[in-house]
Amino acid sequence: MKWHITLAIINIAVLKTFAQITMLDTVTIYYKKSKGSDIAVQPYRSLNTTLSMIPSLWLVARQPDLIQADLNLHGHTFESSRLRFGNIEFYDPQTGHHNMNIPAGRTSFEITAWESETPQVRFRKQRAVLTETQFVQWGNETSLATYNEITSRELNAGFSLSKFFKHFFIRLSPDSASWIGFRHNSFDATGMYAPASILPYAYEQTSVLMTYFHKGNLEGIFRLHSDQFQYLYASSRGDTFALSNSHFTWLSISRYEHPISFGTLLFNFTVDGISNNKVYDATGNHFVYRLIPMAGLRGQIKSWHWKATIQWNATSNYLLPDIEISHKGNIYLSAGYNGRYPSYNELFYSDPVNKPDTTRVPEQWLFLYAGIMKNRYSAIVLGRYFITLRDWIKTSDGTTWQAGAISNVGFVGVEALWKFKPWFHASLSAYKFFLTDSMLARMKYVGRTPLVKFGIVTTWASLLFVYQPLIEHMKQMVLLDIHIPLKWRQWLFAFGVRNALNQYVATPWQQPQRTWFISVTYHPEKK
Repeated sequence: MKWHITLAIINIAVLKTFAQITMLDTVTIYYKKSKGSDIAVQPYRSLNTTLSMIPSLWLVARQPDLIQADLNLHGHTFESSRLRFGNIEFYDPQTGHHNMNIPAGRTSFEITAWESETPQVRFRKQRAVLTETQFVQWGNETSLATYNEITSRELNAGFSLSKFFKHFFIRLSPDSASWIGFRHNSFDATGMYAPASILPYAYEQTSVLMTYFHKGNLEGIFRLHSDQFQYLYASSRGDTFALSNSHFTWLSISRYEHPISFGTLLFNFTVDGISNNKVYDATGNHFVYRLIPMAGLRGQIKSWHWKATIQWNATSNYLLPDIEISHKGNIYLSAGYNGRYPSYNELFYSDPVNKPDTTRVPEQWLFLYAGIMKNRYSAIVLGRYFITLRDWIKTSDGTTWQAGAISNVGFVGVEALWKFKPWFHASLSAYKFFLTDSMLARMKYVGRTPLVKFGIVTTWASLLFVYQPLIEHMKQMVLLDIHIPLKWRQWLFAFGVRNALNQYVATPWQQPQRTWFISVTYHPEKK
């Protein structure tokens, strides 16, 4: 009871303090940059659900508000689904699990999809305030949680609290082209990710400091990342395995563009490093760094855009080309060759059920997209042919996942979005992998990709149908969110329930169950 009263006082205090200087605005997630927003969501809406409504994106979040989220783009594995700030491709050198772990809140976050192979992240300068109380079901237990966020022209800050997790973030924007932000997440996963018989003790803590700058032709990102977690596994045989990891990662990416008569020269310099101490595998301390310079050229001839770059991984001694030709008008065409280097997890991570792969073979693929993009609807067909496809693979029917690469894998898909009314949208994505079901079942993340995803979003509700035939306990899912807004003068009240039918998204430990919420927003009338 004391915990509940404390959260209620915090919510009221935040609202009372900041309501007089803020105004309501919307979070906009772009689908076609030149035509404006396609999916606009008020602050009381769940950002996780909204991102999943975009046909090309599939988001699995272990916690609310994008704490440790896996982002899957165009049916690809989450390790390959990088983000982009401006023109800089940004990825996590440790693992794709944290590729949404950036200092941002609901009211200032937007993604550009279908602009390229890599979605682009932008932060909007606006003023908004949001306070929300949640009742979250974790198995048979219900926990009270709160989410609060403040956004002004130069500041975006917020925090979440519950019995199981807490996180806070702050981002400062001294000018229109640069910012610095910090985010800290910690949560006790004991009995939450899995029954206590499997994970009798589990705790994670993550801190990220990021800064982004853009001045003239120079653009860059610098990040410090600290990750600590402790797990105690218990197998069905009664054995126990202790795993206590302490990671520190740093990442520095800078990009320089130099215009010439027929295009733009590109120079990209990436350095990332990781220090790690592992208890379980008894291999001692690791310090690994990667140096990846990139050079290339991009240009435009009328509505046709082209880009050709080449990267060199100094530690793996691989040259990796990236070629793309696209037409970005009402008719959308994109074709090219792309790839990625193995992540740190794929090369070194091990625990009782996961084993690394030190061969350093990069992932490489050819792709072709073709479709039509209008204001009120978009539709695209796509295909990929993987020369090598990296994933965690079961080589037998045992319990061990082995990081590795398989060759000559293809898939095709279709993605579509209809905007019937400003308040009524529908989306569809469907994919077909040219692999046998038995092989897909042995691939950890490709096998979890929704083969069919159909969503409807309105002002009052979001309905998402997902078909994943290879996961026995969730072959078909219907995810329903209900959110009822009520306006009175300058006040906006919203209440509802997320995951109303109480279904999981991927596995029972990756997302909380049914969540009831109520939010209050005050906004003065615009002058």
